[in-house]
Amino acid sequence: MQKLHAYLRTPRQSEAAVRVKEFFRDVKDAIMPDFMVLQPAYAWAQNGYARPVPPIKVSWPEPAKPTIMHFDTGPAPVKGSASRTIIDWGQVDILLPGETPAVQGKKYIDYLQAQKEVSNLLKDKASSHQYLSYEAAKLLGSNPRVQRYTLHLVAGALAEDYVFAPGENLETITLKESKRRAPRTREEMSDVMGYEDVPSAVPGIFSIFSKIYKFFSGGGEKDSVNRPYFAHFCQVLTDGTRRGLEMAGGDLKFQSARTRIMGYWDLAAKYYAQGDKPKAFCALGHMIHLVQDVHMPTHVHNDPHPSGDSLEEWYTHTDYPHIARKPDEPNIRIWNSKGIRPPEPDASWTKDNISEKLGAFIDKIAINSQLYRSVDHEGTAKDQKKTGRLSNQECYDQAEHLIPLAIYKSAWIVSQFLDYHKRVYNIG
Repeated sequence: MQKLHAYLRTPRQSEAAVRVKEFFRDVKDAIMPDFMVLQPAYAWAQNGYARPVPPIKVSWPEPAKPTIMHFDTGPAPVKGSASRTIIDWGQVDILLPGETPAVQGKKYIDYLQAQKEVSNLLKDKASSHQYLSYEAAKLLGSNPRVQRYTLHLVAGALAEDYVFAPGENLETITLKESKRRAPRTREEMSDVMGYEDVPSAVPGIFSIFSKIYKFFSGGGEKDSVNRPYFAHFCQVLTDGTRRGLEMAGGDLKFQSARTRIMGYWDLAAKYYAQGDKPKAFCALGHMIHLVQDVHMPTHVHNDPHPSGDSLEEWYTHTDYPHIARKPDEPNIRIWNSKGIRPPEPDASWTKDNISEKLGAFIDKIAINSQLYRSVDHEGTAKDQKKTGRLSNQECYDQAEHLIPLAIYKSAWIVSQFLDYHKRVYNIG
């Protein structure tokens, strides 16, 4: 191998060797500019790591305040904590006053511990998905299932940037159908990345790269490549079709957020039917994280935001001067569930039309979010036909519409899930 490398570096290298070297150079040039700037969505947005901030106090609003629920502050989640176990798809259930463990071998915590775990998940300025999911849970505060499993909902929402569904990995969310045209002339041979109608090598190279990265990073939290956030994009095209994130000129394609939301509905339904309510709510947390992402212009324009995302960054800032709120509170917390009407489930969802209804729900959100521009893509609204960094005022104007919707739609789809299974399958 050393001799081969030395040979490729010498002036006497063959034309075939030149082509091989150029090919890998072009692959790198095609993949890396987009790939290296792709970050998780706005939860834990600061390079993937949380930043410590002063603790906040949270509580349920009137009139839906449960008699036993009052969240307090506590230490940040650590390995071995209940939150971490839930995030890793472990078994954690919540005991209410007077209850005793019903299943041996399952981990239980009481509701006071659950309250503190939720508060820990909300402490960081960049905990936007956790915050939106908590606010959605507050809209459903009178539902006893949501009262018990708010922790699982919030933890699942955090986990979706880092943890795959059971049995899933990076390869399962990477689409394999990319093709290129075979070269016609000698001149076209010089454009190694210009082939069509033959399988592209890029997905395979990306797969190798991800495995090497996983090995050298040590995996787990340190591995910023093997994560689900490549499948957090969903663009509805003018012909009604949809697509997920595409990189390297379309050679590298990923599962769409639409497909992923529908998959998490099915996974939650499986756990719910089995009586595993904790894992069902964790899956619902993953699902509403994706629903929230579809309220982000970058995610519905398939924009991996190589220039950064003004709006996602703005959510975690504390410097917007126009709105009175608590000191050092991130901008996203200008909005909450107060004043938003509780969701009313749609009884027209049936076994026969569930996929159609759920798909239409996602499409409608995406089309609405596409009205707004991102840094690198124009929006569909007339006043959004431009690109470039967004001003603070533009970020506020977009968030004023999108954040209350994200809270409401997150609550609505959880409510719809619970209503559907009670009405259709008599599971309560």
